[in-house]
Amino acid sequence: MSDREAAAKTARAFLAALERGDRDTATAMAESGFAAESPGGNLTELGPLLDRLESRYVRLIKGVETTDVAETADGFAVYFFGRMEGEFTGDDGGFEGVRFMDRLTVRDDKIAAQHMWNDFGHAKPK
Repeated sequence: MSDREAAAKTARAFLAALERGDRDTATAMAESGFAAESPGGNLTELGPLLDRLESRYVRLIKGVETTDVAETADGFAVYFFGRMEGEFTGDDGGFEGVRFMDRLTVRDDKIAAQHMWNDFGHAKPK
């Protein structure tokens, strides 16, 4: 397996851990200085991101349609493009077909950062 393939595999496994709500795996995969940027705001630790996901979604699945990997000065940038589906907590219903793009920085086989973009502002409940 090439370094690029390994970075993509690591990044996808991290996304899968977030989707499952698997705090232990996600925490083990993240660098101690992990940072996240999303439409909901910027975070400098993984814990608050996990808390946000747990409080917002009963279920979240990111259907990855395309993966691109670029080498950076200190690792790899892994880009995932696709569509999300899931259910919000409470009575907010579900959603499907919401476009997303995630950029994960993989450094020394750990996730250093995650930047997320999506079209939730345009999504209609299902």
